[in-house]
Amino acid sequence: MSGGVGRRFCRSQRFGSLGGRGVGSARFDAIIVGGGLAGLVAAWRLAEAGARVAVLEAAPKLGGRLRAADDPSGIKLDAGMHLVAGAYRRFLRLIEELGQTHEIGWQARCTLAVGHPGKARLVRIGADAPLFALRLAMSLGRAFGLRAMGSLFRLVHTAPHPEESTAQWLARARIPPPMLHEWLEPLHRAALNAELDETPAATTAAVIREAFASARTAKLGWFRCAIEDALIQPLAARIARRGGRILTTTRVLGFAREQGRIKAFTRRGAWQAPHVVLAVSPQARAQLFGGPLPRARPITTVYLWADTPALAEPIVGLAGTPVWWLDVSAMRGLNAPPRLLAAVASNTPRPTPQTIARWVEMLSDVQQAHIRVRRIRTFSEARATFLPAASCPPLPEGFVDAARAPHPGEIPDTIEHATRRGETAATAILRA
Repeated sequence: MSGGVGRRFCRSQRFGSLGGRGVGSARFDAIIVGGGLAGLVAAWRLAEAGARVAVLEAAPKLGGRLRAADDPSGIKLDAGMHLVAGAYRRFLRLIEELGQTHEIGWQARCTLAVGHPGKARLVRIGADAPLFALRLAMSLGRAFGLRAMGSLFRLVHTAPHPEESTAQWLARARIPPPMLHEWLEPLHRAALNAELDETPAATTAAVIREAFASARTAKLGWFRCAIEDALIQPLAARIARRGGRILTTTRVLGFAREQGRIKAFTRRGAWQAPHVVLAVSPQARAQLFGGPLPRARPITTVYLWADTPALAEPIVGLAGTPVWWLDVSAMRGLNAPPRLLAAVASNTPRPTPQTIARWVEMLSDVQQAHIRVRRIRTFSEARATFLPAASCPPLPEGFVDAARAPHPGEIPDTIEHATRRGETAATAILRA
């Protein structure tokens, strides 16, 4: 081995004094570092196959970005709102296996509603089966003119160049400005949490190809309760029932190889296994093994309890802003006032009260209804998503890389991507 990976991996002497503490040196078939969705999926698939697994999570709670927080209102709030797409095939299969499909609500049909502040205008782009592609093109034509109808087909048949940005690709496909700024740009921000000139065209093309393959894949859905309750806790319970060990507040400090097995050192002791799944953030991966850090982007979720009618659609974007409004009351079936809304702002750090007030004013203009805000609660994740980047240096033998770092051409850093990472990691170990 060479470079940072070799030095960090082999320097076990700095952790030697920790090996006899707490749980001692426990032996497993696989150690999963990271108790987010990818790590839990990997652990469950391995435990199902009869492997002895241990999940080591540094935080006090499982879930990673899917954690939740209790609120004085009695509602458990997701630290970040996550939508579901019909194209999330692996994730939806996971939800079905967990018996949690009842916790996902869906649009009646594919509909993307974008409001235009100052024009009191709400543009709905949508279609249904049969002839989904034709109906979608006709919907675009009604919203943005006849040129937009051909633009969709031209975009699908314009292959992105290897080093091309999304902005360059869309310009080459001659997308009309209204369709670009009022439909594709808001959709791109919501899906990739980045601007058009920041993402590889291959990644955006993969999203469009998967999302708009059919009326079913194009529909959007949402969780009817906190994601922690719908997904994370059911996964953890199944791992435990299969004999898996799950430890929170257990940060891995380093690794060493001894007699063909890998030792993971923590303040609570050492853990041994022939295989280790690294299901952590790129930042944590770099701290353990070195290597470059992909660019991260923040996401902010602002919950508002307000006196206002229901939104025109459960999901409403605001053109010219990074904000998508979600009607949480409608999504969760909360009938009692006040209404709970969430403003999800892509690539946006914690906003000022003045910024939030401006977003509310814009929504009020689109809704053509006064919105009286009673209370606000904000969650901001500085490294919510990571932009697609070139591959990191390979990990040492015995490690499986399931870190959050999508490559150009892969789907973005979403719950579907996390599910795939976890399942791919488990498959690699089972085939070893």
